[in-house]
Amino acid sequence: MEDRPGLVFIAGIGTNEAYSGVPTPQVEENLGQLIEKFRAENVIVLLAGMRVRRDFEWRYQLSNGWKLFIKTAVKSYLELRKRPPIFHASTWQYNKKFRGVHARVAKKHNVPLYPYLLAGVRREMWNDMIHVNPKGVSVMVERIMPFIIKHLDEHIGKDRT
Repeated sequence: MEDRPGLVFIAGIGTNEAYSGVPTPQVEENLGQLIEKFRAENVIVLLAGMRVRRDFEWRYQLSNGWKLFIKTAVKSYLELRKRPPIFHASTWQYNKKFRGVHARVAKKHNVPLYPYLLAGVRREMWNDMIHVNPKGVSVMVERIMPFIIKHLDEHIGKDRT
């Protein structure tokens, strides 16, 4: 007998693409293909939303130094003008588009969405402020488990009827 999952929680997918500047429609398509692949195997699919790191948001940049703000402003302006970037930095336009990726995918593929995977773990991050430390993992599990159990219970109930 082959081991197969009954439920898959897709979490943290798309963020690396965001830092690399992969167009949001491509990120959405990739997530959709992953969901459909699992669905074809009759696997329950749940999705967690992600965001581009907070230091790429303009409000954070203004309060934490002008250098990062200016880099992002220049790159955002060049993007508006359809000019190639002169250095690696995310743009405000991209961040705004990326914030809706997971919600659009969840709606399109009719899968439950946990809005933001890293909710509540800001203080439980490594120094890079990207990766969660062990305490952060515990917080994430504690917050996410009710969501997973709820949707697993819903599917178990459907299977029994």
